[in-house]
Amino acid sequence: MAKEKKNERKNEHEIQEEKPSKHKEKELYWIILGMIGIIVIVIGVYYYSQSLKKFEFEGLEFSKEYFGKIPLFRYSYYFTDDVGRNRSVNLNLRIDPRKNNVSIDGEIIYPKDKFVYVSINSTNLTSCDFSAPSVSSLAQFLSSNNIEVKSAFPDEKEANSTGIRHANCNTHPTNLVILIQSGKETKITKPTPNCHIIDVSNCEILDAIEKFELQSIVDAKNAELV
Repeated sequence: MAKEKKNERKNEHEIQEEKPSKHKEKELYWIILGMIGIIVIVIGVYYYSQSLKKFEFEGLEFSKEYFGKIPLFRYSYYFTDDVGRNRSVNLNLRIDPRKNNVSIDGEIIYPKDKFVYVSINSTNLTSCDFSAPSVSSLAQFLSSNNIEVKSAFPDEKEANSTGIRHANCNTHPTNLVILIQSGKETKITKPTPNCHIIDVSNCEILDAIEKFELQSIVDAKNAELV
């Protein structure tokens, strides 16, 4: 009898030990499940926030990045130059392309093996904060795309007095001329097949130049699809 009672006490002790053990396992299960849930939420939030930084515009995928505190809208692309080298180019825009409302007429086509003249009438533009950076950005954009750029003045007297080339919509019919000047409205027009006039009003030169660069890429991609 004593032996039986001893065995009963032993079995009761084992049962008591087994209950806390199962309880701990259950707690551990919920802790692990909770940690997995937190990880899934964190990953989901990260990828969602990243998706908000990307958007498509005119068939181009942009990502929103920051240079310090300055927001930039970047589109990256590749092309093969005339000698077979693969080139990568980043188009960095200060203005959200979805909010750039500068009107533009005419398709932008760059004649092969021809210089591009960037002709600037600086009247009323020199005092604009973004004049120099915007023109520099356009020259760099063209050079990055393997296009040779020559600076010019649209006024013949000014060109002769400074020794810089003279170029306007009538002087170089076989070369592309980009004429930048002050105007009543910020817009981009194409009066002749190889001339684009960028009119700038209220110092909106950054808006106009970025629109021209963006449209250059859009038209080039559309031409590839034809």
